[in-house]
Amino acid sequence: TLAVLSVPSGVLIPMYERYAAALERVPAVMNGTLSADRIAAPPLEIFEAFEGAESGKAGTSAWLQQHGLGDFALREMRVTNYTAALPQQLSQAGLDFPLVVKPARGAFGFGVQVVHTDPELEAALGYRKGPSSVMGADGNLAGGFILQEAISGVTEWGVHFVAYRGKLLQAACIEYKFSKHLFVRKASVGKGLRTLQQESCARCPFPPNALSKLTERAHYHGFGCLAIKGRPQGGAAFIEMNTRIGASLVSRLGGAFAGMVEAFVSASRER
Repeated sequence: TLAVLSVPSGVLIPMYERYAAALERVPAVMNGTLSADRIAAPPLEIFEAFEGAESGKAGTSAWLQQHGLGDFALREMRVTNYTAALPQQLSQAGLDFPLVVKPARGAFGFGVQVVHTDPELEAALGYRKGPSSVMGADGNLAGGFILQEAISGVTEWGVHFVAYRGKLLQAACIEYKFSKHLFVRKASVGKGLRTLQQESCARCPFPPNALSKLTERAHYHGFGCLAIKGRPQGGAAFIEMNTRIGASLVSRLGGAFAGMVEAFVSASRER
């Protein structure tokens, strides 16, 4: 069973990334009974690049570099475990402490940590807990870990958007203020977090033309949400992209969500 939101016009909106990928393989799509244009889901190759089994979330920076958005990419590398050669490998990759350590195929902040020393890094790479969806048959995290540069600052933005066949239709932002300059969302939600609900993206450092460029070059179709953080020296750091509706868009910006659905339906009717 696929978890989707169906609207009266016959448009299907997948609620989770894995369902968005699966929808391209359902018989009604494959035999042409249901047009792929009426499914608000990005191309399968975009899902694979940002969140698929091979890339996990490790494909994000590589994709940005390859498509003219490298200024927003984080320095990062992917590892499976701690080895004696890792400190030298970090140096070669231009990485230094503090680092963000996250499971390559994680979700909702499971296993994400900020580490400041080599012993802390070794301990973090020993993390072996998580939902079944991110665990391999051998009991280890499927896909290993991503080590990312940690961006200092207390502000993060959730950028929610909808696009139709590569054209950006609408976007809305939620601004978050954290109590620590170095934070991970799972550890900071609740105490010390203040959410500034807003539909305008005026204060977000990821400019509208960059979002338009992203949707165009990805031939993006459907809903997506970005996590963006401002760099201390200026500019934006692209933390990750989820190829689905962001839960906070529905729960906090219901009016903006309704407008995005209407915009997507209108675009589909014009085709």
